[in-house]
Amino acid sequence: MSIHNEIINQFYASGEYIIDYNASHLPSSVYFCTLQAGSQIQTVKFVLIK
Repeated sequence: MSIHNEIINQFYASGEYIIDYNASHLPSSVYFCTLQAGSQIQTVKFVLIK
């Protein structure tokens, strides 16, 4: 199963940000989030348990 959901696709100035995401429509599972800043790309894994 593949779930692709784009949360944000815009530019931000340097700094720290908190993004709220309502995952109530997703089942319990392991998910991956990819963050890109310029040429740097980082993927983080998180577990959603309901």
